[in-house]
Amino acid sequence: MSCGSGTSVLSYLTVAGASPSESIAAAAEAGFEAVTLRAVPVGTRPDAVGRIPLDMGGAINSARVGVADIEFVDIHSDLEVARLEPVLEFGARVGARFVNTMCSDRDEERATDHLAALCRLAAPHGLTVALEFTSYTAVNSLHKAHRMVERLQDPAAVVVVDALHLARTGGTPNDVAELVRLRPDLYPIVHLCDAPRTLAEPTAEALAYEARSARLLPGEGGLPLVDLVRAMPAATQYVEVPSPAFAGMSYVDRARAAADALARIRDQAGRSSSHVVGQKQSARSGEVKG
Repeated sequence: MSCGSGTSVLSYLTVAGASPSESIAAAAEAGFEAVTLRAVPVGTRPDAVGRIPLDMGGAINSARVGVADIEFVDIHSDLEVARLEPVLEFGARVGARFVNTMCSDRDEERATDHLAALCRLAAPHGLTVALEFTSYTAVNSLHKAHRMVERLQDPAAVVVVDALHLARTGGTPNDVAELVRLRPDLYPIVHLCDAPRTLAEPTAEALAYEARSARLLPGEGGLPLVDLVRAMPAATQYVEVPSPAFAGMSYVDRARAAADALARIRDQAGRSSSHVVGQKQSARSGEVKG
């Protein structure tokens, strides 16, 4: 699918537990233009992608919801990049643009080599590797992620800016704006959520738990989301909000809450879009390859 300025994406973690078809249906009902799909279940090897039905074309095309990215690849020390071929084939089949990638390997040289190999494998499938930094992984800052991706000099590699990870690693929207001015091509994705400005006990365990399970909807915390949106005017906007507050809520209701929150942040940021998040769309870009 084509992603860019004004595109809204319902992230998998916002509707965690949903099947691909359920994610797509919830996104369509809430007015999102795309979803992310979890291609590699947490704690499994890459070939576990086979557990997800590959025949997703009908569900995606009937809902007119695209797939922005597939999740996720971990660059670890003993990664066998060739084993990721099923993941990339899945991404190509559903028409995804990005493969979300994190890095747990603290040897930067080796990690960069693996990242380069993944880019070479992904490019023929029409996929771009999107490297996400976090406070609790080896790539633990905006500037480190930028350095690794820029070093590759490969159009199949970009950086993901997640609002929570940016804050918890000490980064600011001004830092993002500076790098976007230098290399706008490296910053096509922003993940939006909210949280308290600081975490009382920022241990690795607490930071990981917050990121994976305890985020707030945009506008419910203290993160400078409006400034971040303004710093990345051309970025595709994902709403990624795994939250205990969603317990007992349907996937559609979660998606609607996420869409409404995004609309409010966009309004505050003075964003205009040809698509209005929070309302059903009659048509969306992105056809699945058969």
